Amino acid sequence: MAAESWARSPFDRRPDGERSIGRADAGARPVAGRFVPGFVATVAPVLFVLAAAQLLDLVTFAFAVERWGIQGELGPLGMVYEMAGYWAVAAVKAAMIGLVMLAIARFRWQNPATPWRVGLIAAAIGAFGAATNVAALL
Repeated sequence: MAAESWARSPFDRRPDGERSIGRADAGARPVAGRFVPGFVATVAPVLFVLAAAQLLDLVTFAFAVERWGIQGELGPLGMVYEMAGYWAVAAVKAAMIGLVMLAIARFRWQNPATPWRVGLIAAAIGAFGAATNVAALL
């Protein structure tokens, strides 16, 4: 079993108002088990790049579908578009972006580089989708 890292923060307080003192304190929680605003600040650049790439994919998707029709989209978003239209595609894409960002911010990552990798992979998928949409427009 991997050793858990324990940390104190100014927000960790005992019921009597005293600060938590360390590892033996029952009020202390592992760093990976709580939401750390500083952690979100460290992954904010990758969250921004992820959102930008996926939104660019969505915008270029709209232009490509307007020009060539839905026949070029073979993935599940094509089926969503056929069933419910562009706003359904936008809602599904926004929900998926939100879920990935939530997982990056809240999941218990053992390696600090992993959320960056997950975010960059999701951003690369969006960038690839946008690139293929732009290629279809040219």
